[in-house]
Amino acid sequence: MKTTYRILFILLIPVLFHSCSAPYAVATNVRLKDDWVITSTDIEGDLAGTQITAPIFEDATLQCLAGSKWSFYDGGGGAYTINTTDGTCLKGARKINWEVVALQKNTHFLQFFRFSAPKGILTDRFTLYIAQITSLSKKSMVLKYPVKFNEKTGNIVLTFTKQ
Repeated sequence: MKTTYRILFILLIPVLFHSCSAPYAVATNVRLKDDWVITSTDIEGDLAGTQITAPIFEDATLQCLAGSKWSFYDGGGGAYTINTTDGTCLKGARKINWEVVALQKNTHFLQFFRFSAPKGILTDRFTLYIAQITSLSKKSMVLKYPVKFNEKTGNIVLTFTKQ
């Protein structure tokens, strides 16, 4: 009788481990690890043509993000720096932890959280920002960040160029 229970237990262990695993996988993409600059910002969907005045990533407006430098390091560390001299932008570096998550075979998302930023910017390890990577090559990357503004939905499209 004990042998039957052992066999049943051994057969159930892989099923239990598989059922408890995460519904996504973390992907390693070396092409992302480098220094990037946001070269253009665009708005699509129902929000196309709308001037979004709310901060993106609960941090900066689109005008402030344009030209910002993003660095993705090995081990999931990184930072982005806003250097715009516009008086409405809070200049300085924001340190982040990031990873690329594959929710489906060919759909990848960049997720990050801030853990250090200039005073007044939210730094919370439990607030994740997730953007779909729609294009990634050796020289450029395009992220789509879904937003809802004034009861309309759309995407903010951020185009990066590798430095």
